[in-house]
Amino acid sequence: MRTAGRYAAATAAERHLMDKFLARTERYQTLMLSVVHRLGLDHLDAGDGRTPQELADAVLAAAAAQHAVGRRPSGIAPDGHDSPLTS
Repeated sequence: MRTAGRYAAATAAERHLMDKFLARTERYQTLMLSVVHRLGLDHLDAGDGRTPQELADAVLAAAAAQHAVGRRPSGIAPDGHDSPLTS
């Protein structure tokens, strides 16, 4: 975000807007993951360095393994980490 917004070259007011947007986005992400964990829903980390193809494969594998929306019977998340259902 900062690179695309040319943060280093931005004015103080522009940097302030970018900082507020990023803080709001991070807070939303934190709240969303909290609810996902509380409900025991599976989720994938899309920012863990996987290629788009690897991420697409993980999404398809997760969808195929679900016995109900967002829930796998095995308790193991699609990325191989323990699911909140079992941890």
